[in-house]
Amino acid sequence: MYSEESLNDSSALFYVAIIDATSGKELFMEGIENNLHLDLYYPIANRIVPVLQINRKGLYLHLIDILHNKTNTISWTLDEIRRIIIDIVNKDADFKYVRKKISQDAFEQLYSTKVSRVDYMHDSNGGHANYVKGINIYFQITIRGTKYEYHLKTLCIILEFEQKSIKCCLELGHAVFELNESKGAHYKHHYKETKILLQEIPIAPEIPEIYFPNILYSDKCYDVVCNTENGIAVTNKKLDILWSRESNSIYHERQFARSAMYRHEN
Repeated sequence: MYSEESLNDSSALFYVAIIDATSGKELFMEGIENNLHLDLYYPIANRIVPVLQINRKGLYLHLIDILHNKTNTISWTLDEIRRIIIDIVNKDADFKYVRKKISQDAFEQLYSTKVSRVDYMHDSNGGHANYVKGINIYFQITIRGTKYEYHLKTLCIILEFEQKSIKCCLELGHAVFELNESKGAHYKHHYKETKILLQEIPIAPEIPEIYFPNILYSDKCYDVVCNTENGIAVTNKKLDILWSRESNSIYHERQFARSAMYRHEN
C-alpha cells in the first residue's frame, strides 16, 4: 500500500509493468520518465501482451508471452526512419532543391510522438471465447535534425496473430511526410507496396482461457473495465473506450482513452 502523500506526489515515478501474479516475477518493468510514449495493450491470442515504447532513439515493440515468460522485442530505429525519409525526399519533386541539405543533415533524436487511435480485431477458436487476433496502432512522430524538423504522420503498426506466428508490419498507406510542417509528400504516391514487414515471430498456436481482473462486467455487447489511471469505462467488444476522460461520462466512440491491465506507481 502507498501513503496518501506518495499517491498525490507529482514527482513520483510511474511505470508500465507486467507481473506474474503467482510468483511475483517481473516480466516487464519500464518507467515512463525517459520515454516519449509507453503503454501496453490487451493480449493477442490471450497471452502475448504488446508494450509500445517510443524514446529518443526509436520505436520498440515488446511482445511479452505471459504464458511462457518470454519476451521478443521488435525495433524501428532512428537510422531506419531516416532511410525512409531520404527515400521519399529523393523521389518527390517538391524536395528537389533541398535533397542535398537533408541528406547531409544529422538526425539527432525523436523529439515527440502521439498515439491517436488503437483498433482491435477479434476472432474465436473452437470452444474458446473471443480473443484479440490483431491490433492496429495509429501514431505520428517528429524527428529533430540540426537543420530541419521532420514529421511523419498517420503511421500504423499492425500486429496480427496467424496460426503459428505474430506478424508485425508498418503500414504507410496513409503516411504523410512533412518538412518543418510545410512541404509534404504522401508515401503511397511513390510506392505501390506500402506495408513493410518489421518482423515475424514464431509462437505456439495455443490460446488459453484468461481472466482480466480489471473487467468488472461483461456481456455479448459491452464490457465495463477499470484501471488506476482512467477509473471506470464502458467499452464495446472492440475495446474502444466510450467515455471522455475529462468529463467521466459515456461519450462518442470516436473518443479514445488508454485502458491498461496494470499500472504501477512507486
